Amino acid sequence: MNEQNGNESTKEINPAYPPRKSGSVGDVDGKVIVITGATGMVGRELTPLLITSGATVVAIGRNTDRLNKLGNATKQKLSSLTAAHPSFNGKPTITATEFGDTYAASRVADQLHPMLLDLANQNEAIGKFEEIINKFGKIDAVIHLVGGWESGGVIEFEPDKLMDSLKNQVLPVANLTTAIIDHLVSSSGKFIAIGSNASHEPSGDNTLYASVKAATDAWVSGLATAFKGSSASATTILINAVLTESLATKHPERDFTGWTPDHILARKIVEVLGMEYTNGVHLAI
Repeated sequence: MNEQNGNESTKEINPAYPPRKSGSVGDVDGKVIVITGATGMVGRELTPLLITSGATVVAIGRNTDRLNKLGNATKQKLSSLTAAHPSFNGKPTITATEFGDTYAASRVADQLHPMLLDLANQNEAIGKFEEIINKFGKIDAVIHLVGGWESGGVIEFEPDKLMDSLKNQVLPVANLTTAIIDHLVSSSGKFIAIGSNASHEPSGDNTLYASVKAATDAWVSGLATAFKGSSASATTILINAVLTESLATKHPERDFTGWTPDHILARKIVEVLGMEYTNGVHLAI
């Protein structure tokens, strides 16, 4: 994913970034869903969407501060869920704002479970997923969002960048697939990763990014092959680049044709969770 970002400088938003839709989506009520790379741009949209839809979310990240910020941001998004005449847990009617804040805090406390984990460590990854199984009894889905844009290609190639990308993007998915394969087979679970169209059509100046995405895709495809004979599935959603609200706001005049808004990608991920016969499939959006 092209994970460029920007700071808000104007209230005008590029028309390529449509308003968010409200309400739940998909059939994930009661399901245990693990998000890796949960503190990134798509994870920040996906986490509250899953919680609103009734899922228990294990949010995995490498940084405690960013995991805490994810929890706070999720509360803020959920606090907008109010009612005209709200009543919470048998308490008297309160204001919509108070209800929203209370509702959000309760849902996040019950359904969001942050987990500190560096997926570059295979033994740690295996141990943490065992902890998830021991706590919740199952894993219904793993959504892999680890990854990001890294410039570089055959022109002025920098080897250190490739080594960093292999460690921070390819090694994590390799360790992750090893850690979760048996658990997803047992639960007939789903694995979803975000891929890039660039991995199939690299250019001279994005070869590094394309090669890393291609390597990641190979691991997901290998997982899909290993799932054959079971009801588990591994699916890749293909995009060009992710568009954030801040980037769209910063550049209202820019042409973002082909980019996928972060909140639309989040909803598509939840929709894919409800699809059948997706093992080994590459879904382009």
